[in-house]
Amino acid sequence: MPEFTPCPFCGAEISARLYSEVTGEGDEDTIDKFVIVHGKTDQLCPIEHHDREYLGTILYDSPDEAAEIWNTRRGLDDT
Repeated sequence: MPEFTPCPFCGAEISARLYSEVTGEGDEDTIDKFVIVHGKTDQLCPIEHHDREYLGTILYDSPDEAAEIWNTRRGLDDT
């Protein structure tokens, strides 16, 4: 499993899991697709939905793709 940088807001661990494992659902569009999951935190976090619920609406083809996207941060000087 690739390494994910921690949540920039609360420091929680981030991981990728199969969409079907997280939601208990799946269809031909989501089979073998991954989502980014926010780990448990005792702090309030503006991007956490619920413990172990996935973040966003993007499905990824692999954990590596999810980590590459998550770990990319745009700086304030980027345009």
